[in-house]
Amino acid sequence: MKRLAFLFGLLVLPLAAEKEDVSAYKVSQVTWGEPITGAANTEFKPADLQGKVVVVEEFGVLTEACLQRLKELGRLRKKLDRDKSDAVIVAIHRQRQVADAKIVEAVEDERAEAIIIRKNGFLPASIGSMPHAAIFLPDGSMLWHGDSTERDFDKKLDEALEAANSSKSE
Repeated sequence: MKRLAFLFGLLVLPLAAEKEDVSAYKVSQVTWGEPITGAANTEFKPADLQGKVVVVEEFGVLTEACLQRLKELGRLRKKLDRDKSDAVIVAIHRQRQVADAKIVEAVEDERAEAIIIRKNGFLPASIGSMPHAAIFLPDGSMLWHGDSTERDFDKKLDEALEAANSSKSE
């Protein structure tokens, strides 16, 4: 009986837990890190992010899920360009022991050159693993953060893009 109660608690308590209010996190709190030597697209000014949907992905080239995610982000960047969406994607490499040349090679192999690539930065919120992403609204507040391979990422990105489009039409 005690085991049943314990298992029930493991299943139900996470559902009852309060969701973190991530709106207090701002895009201005992101530590953008440094440019990667040899990368095609590393330079940007944080002031250029104002009024845009911003996706920040933390990744590492030594993590297979992150390499797959890079490929998906490259495709997403092309889709956003086709749709003329006012959004920016910045990927921040977090594995410090990796040489810049290896990061550049991985980005090129995954055809993700169109996204902004940085290194040694981090988000103001963490889930403790990679891949990890955050989506910021045009007002600079965080809408969502978590494992970017989960469905929530796509739903929240659509929500952010809709909010950006509706604020433009007002």
